[in-house]
Amino acid sequence: MKYIYTLIIAIILSSCSDATSDQTLQLTSKTPKSILFKTSQTTTYISGDDGDYQNGIIRKFILKDGIIVEKILNLMWQDALSVSTDRYNWNNANSYCQNLTYKNYSDWRLPTRDELLSIINYTLSPSIFSVFNYTAADNYWSSTIDISAPGGYRWSINFNNATSDDSQISQAFFVRCTRDNTIIIGED
Repeated sequence: MKYIYTLIIAIILSSCSDATSDQTLQLTSKTPKSILFKTSQTTTYISGDDGDYQNGIIRKFILKDGIIVEKILNLMWQDALSVSTDRYNWNNANSYCQNLTYKNYSDWRLPTRDELLSIINYTLSPSIFSVFNYTAADNYWSSTIDISAPGGYRWSINFNNATSDDSQISQAFFVRCTRDNTIIIGED
């Protein structure tokens, strides 16, 4: 594991145009110890799995007036009843987010597959962090195109079993919009 971290640091340093061989990486108390998120898995099924290592950054979410702010990826998430009741095909889901005005923000978008995967909590059902009040244990659309099936497929995330799947855009799934966080919210 130390080899991987050393390799990542070496790659980062070598990509800096002004890096010289006598420069060293200065680690501070604010330097993340891992670039991975904790998965919440606590049981070890095989040696070396997430339950065995317990590595990663602990997620921090703040719920404020129907919006959930995630401070590591710096995203804001819609949290309203419609998130768990209304289904759309992919085109309508994308339009819904692009046209959404929610809590005085109008720059919402359909999240990427990785963004949706980042809010999964494998220990809960539905498989999402408990700060999210409205979530169906079902599929949610992402904006990510499935490049192996061009045209009519996008990735969806299932919050019933914490899986992702390529899905035909004509299928009706739930949608949770996101936006980039542009405000500073305290730790509360």
